[in-house]
Amino acid sequence: MTVRIRWKLLLLLLTISLLPALAIGLSGLSTMRHMGADVSRRTRETLSLQARANLRRLIEDHALVLHREFDLLQAVLGAQARDVEDLLSHPPQSAALYVRTVSEGGMGQGMGGRGMGGRGMGGMMRGMMNGMDQDMRHMMGGTTQDGTEQPGPGETGKAAVPQDEGRDSDSDSGRMGIFSPGAVAAGEGQRSADIRALSHMAPLHARARDLLGDLALRQFTALDDGVFAFYPARESLPAGSVPMMYDPRRMPWYSKPLETGGMTWSLPYEDPFTGEPVITVSTPVRLDGRPVGVTAICVPLAFLLHQNPQHLLFSGLHTWIVRPADDADGNRGLRLVAADVSGADAQAGARTELEAAPPSPGNMRPRGQGLGAGAAGRRGGPFLHRWRLPRAPEWFRLKDPAVLEAMIADIDAGNSGDRLVDLAGNPSAPGASQSSGTSLLAYAPIFHGGTALVIAVPEQEVVAQATATGEYITAQARKHEHTVIFDLAAVLAVCLGVALLVSRRITRVVASLAGAVSRVAKGDFAARAPVIAHDELGDLAQTFNSLVPALEDQVRMKETLRLAQGIQSRLQPHSLPAVPGFDVAGGSDSCDETGGDYYDFIGLADGRLVAAVGDVSGHGLPAALLMASIRGFLRGRSVEQGSLSAVAGDVNRLVLADTYETGDFMTLFLLSLDPATGGLAWLRAGHDPAFLYAPGHPRAEAGGVLELAGSGGTALGVDPEAVYPENAGVALAPGQVVLLATDGVWEATDGEGRQYGKDRLKRLLAGAATASAEEIRRLVVEDVRRFSGCGKQQDDVTVVVIKALQDTAAMEDTAMEETK
Repeated sequence: MTVRIRWKLLLLLLTISLLPALAIGLSGLSTMRHMGADVSRRTRETLSLQARANLRRLIEDHALVLHREFDLLQAVLGAQARDVEDLLSHPPQSAALYVRTVSEGGMGQGMGGRGMGGRGMGGMMRGMMNGMDQDMRHMMGGTTQDGTEQPGPGETGKAAVPQDEGRDSDSDSGRMGIFSPGAVAAGEGQRSADIRALSHMAPLHARARDLLGDLALRQFTALDDGVFAFYPARESLPAGSVPMMYDPRRMPWYSKPLETGGMTWSLPYEDPFTGEPVITVSTPVRLDGRPVGVTAICVPLAFLLHQNPQHLLFSGLHTWIVRPADDADGNRGLRLVAADVSGADAQAGARTELEAAPPSPGNMRPRGQGLGAGAAGRRGGPFLHRWRLPRAPEWFRLKDPAVLEAMIADIDAGNSGDRLVDLAGNPSAPGASQSSGTSLLAYAPIFHGGTALVIAVPEQEVVAQATATGEYITAQARKHEHTVIFDLAAVLAVCLGVALLVSRRITRVVASLAGAVSRVAKGDFAARAPVIAHDELGDLAQTFNSLVPALEDQVRMKETLRLAQGIQSRLQPHSLPAVPGFDVAGGSDSCDETGGDYYDFIGLADGRLVAAVGDVSGHGLPAALLMASIRGFLRGRSVEQGSLSAVAGDVNRLVLADTYETGDFMTLFLLSLDPATGGLAWLRAGHDPAFLYAPGHPRAEAGGVLELAGSGGTALGVDPEAVYPENAGVALAPGQVVLLATDGVWEATDGEGRQYGKDRLKRLLAGAATASAEEIRRLVVEDVRRFSGCGKQQDDVTVVVIKALQDTAAMEDTAMEETK
């Protein structure tokens, strides 16, 4: 069944108008539903990236501040060491008064120093006995040999707090405290000198404290004879006494700088005096080039990281201090140095755990002193962190081992970083490890020895706003569903009516245009389409009416070209000449319907064969007509006697008479062959030389090919007085080949604009010299087409090949073949 265009157009208009509206409406509903999820996802990604960048920037900035504070502490400690060495080298004659003493509760001196000569356990026992003897003498009161006031009865081996006269003993903050466990008789004089010297460090420590502020919890010096001086006295002993069995010479901060010989930072540890986590920077004290003790500055860990108020940003944020280390199995991991328990629940749990733990040699703080209580009591403030120090080795773990290895590599290299991680199964993050989902994590090196600060926040907390936005948009989408359905029904009714009206109008115009086209197709070029509209359809009718005359002209031109092509094809050689002993081939491929290339074979009365190859300027019908005229001139003049030079001169004058006002011309190459001797004679009228394959010829190139150039003249139709000299002196021997062609061969270009070139043609001729003349011509044409690619042929390609055969039998076969 045939469906008329009116109904097709109606269906088309309905489809074009309704389907998009229907698709937009339905997709709009779906889009609205999914918009919430998409916006939530995009916002989640943006907030996550921003949070990662903020966390990384925050931790890197804080690490930078920490490094500056470390530099300041090291500079102050260096000055402190020089002050201690100066005082020990030149001890004052008097010492500050000691007005308040605190009970030691310890064993006495412990390890031997300069006063013990390193006598080990025996020295310890003798020191205890000597201390007991000294106690008996001190119970009687008095002064030391240098006049320093001695403690009263029962105050042997105590920590003393120096104070000015008249100062209340409860106001000894800012004064020096000196502790010297159990005196040894052999070193009592030296220890007294050391006590006098170190008692004068108070004003020096006070000036340093003005510079450091709360960065310094305590400044102290420990000598190898057991003398231990600390500042300030009151804040250093919140429990009122030195911890039992405390000997500073047993502490890592004392032994490590003596081992390394330079300034050393400790890892965080619990301060034996206050119980809060601290780190210590210490350096050796030298007299006459040998170490006699260590001076140090104790830094509270809580205050050192007080400038990082992360908990104001995220409630679920976790903070750790870690360092790369090998576990018991030799596997590389991140060992937990300290964990921030500033959250209310975590902090309470940590204090309960630590307060209930019994004292041990590794934790000599007094019982009942909670973790971080010293910092909280002295400083307070909302930004101080509460740190938990692991009692047993704990390891920072991630669900993905590859991410953990990348973190370790960054920390080992001293680099900061940020990552999206899963903290599930991390015992050091009680809140984060049990929550589902991922966390944003950032880390940066701090302290020394590869220690790093790590912070993490649950990603869900960062993207909570994005989730709420997506849910809101989804709820709004449901409210718009009924409105969209009603709008679609209204649009359907309107589009149906409009489509009916438009289709009727368009089909009327199309029908009139179809009638005019049918008349033109039958050859009625007087047919015209009526213009009944003033829109694109009217423009189409007007365009068709203007197209008909042009189409009529094109039809006439096509017929003219067809006639010219038929004439040109009849003017080309219909058969190849049969020349005994020689194989002859020729052909021309035009780039247009009619070409301007010319080739011909002319037999002279004396038996010679003349091969002519020419190229008329331009293409198309004018070039073909000029070529036909020159062909007639050349054939007519060749009947008469005369040399090639005379023939070319006469033809030139005839051509010039026809092309004087047009400027057209023709290049020509004439080659005469004497079959009896194989002798060649040629002339060139502005044409490129022919190519001769003659291996062994003196002028032959590497491939055995030379050009038949000689003397030449201008193209035909340019100069009426032109002279065309004839060249000779070459004979075509058996197996040799001569090739004539137009510039359409070597000037052919490929897709990149590179020309085919004569060198390539010479190589092809040398390689195909053993083939027949027609095979050589075909190979040249195919190679040019292959080189040019699939593009349109740019110029006419004409090739003539003459080959001298090897023997008489071959000559006869060739002659018979040509005759057929």
